[in-house]
Amino acid sequence: MPQISERRATAALAIAVVLLSIYLLWLTTGFPPGRGEPGPAVWPRIVLVMVLLASAYLVTMARRRADEKKIDARRLRLPGVILTLAILYIVALQYAFFVSTALFLFACMMILRVWSWPILFGVSIGFPLVVYLVFVRVLHLTFPTLLGMFGG
Repeated sequence: MPQISERRATAALAIAVVLLSIYLLWLTTGFPPGRGEPGPAVWPRIVLVMVLLASAYLVTMARRRADEKKIDARRLRLPGVILTLAILYIVALQYAFFVSTALFLFACMMILRVWSWPILFGVSIGFPLVVYLVFVRVLHLTFPTLLGMFGG
């Protein structure tokens, strides 16, 4: 069994989240400005700054820890796979919000061993459907679409 320092593993994953947060913050610079009120970039920026600060804190705390507790390197697979899926999801959002959201939720629940088919399909199809009904049908907002599916 390969062993890795828990301190280094925590720092590595936290650094990956810091870098992802910085990239996503940079993407919000392309959002349209608000007209007299906060624009659409305000809420994502608030959330991303909180994630960035929390991850930076984890990095500094991991660097300060003196213990070198070793863990099985295979324990890093799950967070690594979910982080990779999140990055792929962010890329896919630009092209097909509803389809990529359904696939992302389904994949994450399968990885986390949710074996109830009603929950798997209910959440992975139900959540994007509710978002579609509220934001596209009621509020008349547009989302990136795949082949014109789901309006927008």
